[in-house]
Amino acid sequence: MYVGNYTALYYHIVFSTKGRKPLLTPNVQPRLYAYLQHCSKSKSHSIIKVNGMSDHIHILLIAYSGDFVISNFVREIKKSTNKFLNTAMGMNGSFAWQDGYFVSTVSKRDVAAICRYIEMQQEHHRKFDIAQELELIFRLNEDEL
Repeated sequence: MYVGNYTALYYHIVFSTKGRKPLLTPNVQPRLYAYLQHCSKSKSHSIIKVNGMSDHIHILLIAYSGDFVISNFVREIKKSTNKFLNTAMGMNGSFAWQDGYFVSTVSKRDVAAICRYIEMQQEHHRKFDIAQELELIFRLNEDEL
């Protein structure tokens, strides 16, 4: 029996506003996250979870295609959300994303834990700022290598 190809790669992505400016206010966040969910509906990938703080967002994504390129996804999602925030959300050119991003693959067994982590961003940031958070994520990923 021919099975064909099956791909299911999970990615944890983090990127921040330019200069880490706190522009993603509580009024902006729900509309941004809904826009991201809408943009990511595709046969090749889907956003599982998105959340963040006023200066950065976390995305948990599953890619279904072996042709999926994470750098292309991040570039396009940053470009489209930049336009959305500046036009539809009325930021009139004052919004931009920081260059670069963090991405790490996630094993299927860790997906639920990463979802909880993303959901609990406000809790985490009572203890850590974004720089400390990324350092912690880097260390956790090193432990798995």
